[in-house]
Amino acid sequence: MTFLSELQQPGSAPEPPVVVPVVSNERVDTFIELFQGPQRRWMERALSRSGRYAQRMKEILREEGLPEDLVYLALVESGFSPYAYSRARAMGIWQFIPGTARRYGLVINWWIDERRDIEKSTRAAAHYLKNLHDLFDDWYLAAAAYNAGEGKLQRAIRKYDSTCFWDLSRYRYLRKETRNYVPRFLAAVTIAQHPARYGFENIEYEAPLLYETVSVPDATDLAVIAKGCGKSLALLNKLNPQLRRGCTPPGYPGYEVKIPLGTRESFLAYYSRLDPAKRLTFRRHRIRKNETLSHIAQHYGISVNSIVAMNRLKNRHSIREGKSLIIPLPASYKVAARRPRRRKPAKLPDLSGRGYRKVVHVVKPGDSLWLIGRRYGVSIASLRKWNRKSRSSRIRPGQKIVVWQKEPTAKSPPRMARIQPAEGSGKMIWYTVKSGDSLWDIARKYDVTVAQLSRWNKLDIHRPIRPGLRLRIYRKIQLNAELRHLPHGSVPD
Repeated sequence: MTFLSELQQPGSAPEPPVVVPVVSNERVDTFIELFQGPQRRWMERALSRSGRYAQRMKEILREEGLPEDLVYLALVESGFSPYAYSRARAMGIWQFIPGTARRYGLVINWWIDERRDIEKSTRAAAHYLKNLHDLFDDWYLAAAAYNAGEGKLQRAIRKYDSTCFWDLSRYRYLRKETRNYVPRFLAAVTIAQHPARYGFENIEYEAPLLYETVSVPDATDLAVIAKGCGKSLALLNKLNPQLRRGCTPPGYPGYEVKIPLGTRESFLAYYSRLDPAKRLTFRRHRIRKNETLSHIAQHYGISVNSIVAMNRLKNRHSIREGKSLIIPLPASYKVAARRPRRRKPAKLPDLSGRGYRKVVHVVKPGDSLWLIGRRYGVSIASLRKWNRKSRSSRIRPGQKIVVWQKEPTAKSPPRMARIQPAEGSGKMIWYTVKSGDSLWDIARKYDVTVAQLSRWNKLDIHRPIRPGLRLRIYRKIQLNAELRHLPHGSVPD
C-alpha cells in the first residue's frame, strides 16, 4: 500500500465540504505579533517541520470530510513534533492524553505509542474533531473542546447561556490556555497560508516523507530493515516514531512498518535471504537484585555493548532492580526456563587463625564507624571492608558490626591508640583480668580510678570485662618497688 504518491496527482482527493472561517480581530492580531516577535524562532521551526508531515495529514482530513486547515491545530499543539510531551502526559503531534488516545483506538504500551504515529494519530484526531463538531456545530467550539474537554465546554455554555466562543472566552471559567487556544490557532492558520506576507519569506520546508508499508513476521530491529531498504536508520526512525524501542514489537505477527517509497521489493528480497539465525528478536528482561549487565549478557549469550546500545544506557553500572531492559537476541534463541542466577554476595573477610580474634559489636544509639573504630583501635577503612560498607552506608542501632582485633602477645600488646599517662603517673604495667575481677576491684587494688582505667584502655564502664583481657595501668613511681608482688599473670612493660 502506497501513501503520498497520490499527492503528485492533483485532484485525486475530494475537496473538503466545509472550511474553518478565519476571522481577524484584536486577539488574533495579538498572537500574529507574538509569532512574529518573541516566538518567531519556534514558528519558523514548526513551519519548516510541517513540510515533512502536513501534506499527508491534510489528505487524511479531507478523506474524513474535515477542513484541511485543521492540520494547524497540530502546529499549535506540538509544532508538528511527534515527540512533543506535556506535563499532562499528552504525547505526539496531536497531543493526545492516554485516555482519549485509547478511546479512539491508539495503542500505547512498552513497545509502541501510536500517538506518535502520524497516520494513525491524525486519523484518531479527525474522528475526535468530527465528534466534537457534531456535538457543538461550530468549529471554534470544537477546537476549544479539543483543548479543554467537551464536558468543561458544555458546562461553560450552560453557565453563560451562550454558544459563541468569543463570548465564552470573556469569562474566567475557562482556563486562560483555552481562552487563547482559538485565537492562537487562527493566527497560526493566517501565517501558514501566507508566510511571506507576515515576514516568513525564507522558510526552508522539509521534504515530505513518502513511504509505503511492509509486514514483518516477527520483532525486527529497525537497523536490519534500514539495511534491507538501502536507507539510513535515521530515515527509518523518522518514518516510524511510534516504535519506542527501535524495533517492531514482538507478539504482533505481520506488524506493518513504514519504509521509504520504492524500497519494498528490495527489502523483501533482502529479508528472504537473511539467515534466520541472524535475524534479531527481542526479549524484555526485568532486572533482579544483585544482577549486573555482565551477568545478564552472559545468560543470554550476547555482548554487554549490545544491551547498552539497545537501551541507550548512559552508565552501564547504574541499572536498578525492578527496571526492565530490552535484550536483542537471534531469532533461533530459546529463552531459558530459569531466570539468570543471582550474583552471590561476596563473603565477608575471615581473619581467624591469622593472629586475629573476631569481635561482634552491637551498634548503640549515637554510634558511628569512627567511634567504633576508635574504641577497638582499628581504622574506618578496615571496618568498611570487614562489613561491606560503602562511604555512603549508614549504621543503625541493633545492627551487628564485625571487628577483627589482633591477638595480644607478651611481645605485642593489643593495638590501641597511644595514650599518655596522667600527671603524676609513672611506669606502665599490664594486668591480666581474672575470673571475678571488676574495674572497681582492679582500680582499688592499684590505687587508680575506674575512669582512668576506662580512659587508658578504651573501655565502656557499663559493660563487664572478661577474663584474659589485658589492661594497661600507670602506677605511681613510689609503688614501683611493689611490682614484684603483682598477682600472677601480670607482665611489667
